[in-house]
Amino acid sequence: MKAHDIGRQLTYPERIESRPYRLSLAARSPGQYRWRPPTNVFQTDAGMIVQVEVAGLGRGDFDVDVGERHLTISGVRRLDTAFGPRTACQQVEIAGGHFATEVDVPWKADPSAVETSYRDGFIVVRVPKSQA
Repeated sequence: MKAHDIGRQLTYPERIESRPYRLSLAARSPGQYRWRPPTNVFQTDAGMIVQVEVAGLGRGDFDVDVGERHLTISGVRRLDTAFGPRTACQQVEIAGGHFATEVDVPWKADPSAVETSYRDGFIVVRVPKSQA
């Protein structure tokens, strides 16, 4: 940061990049960007476990797409911002809207064997090792 930058207002992309989540630069459609939720990936003897932190989802708010050697977890988090007339936004740190995260799978994944659950704000996807 340069001396003349001290105190300047950050631009929207700079503010977004300073957060723990990131915007995907690949737009789904013009003007519609996706944010990337925090994602953990674990490998066990039986396979892979992917844990995605995204609280506030309802039934049908996310999808898991299993490719041959990758999986994509995507969806939409709808935030309630209707707090009445003349409400001014003071601070926004909770990402809303469309999200997506992608994970490489080190073996050929069988979509019919993948198990998905959602509990306590976490999507958990279990990808068993192939039996080939």
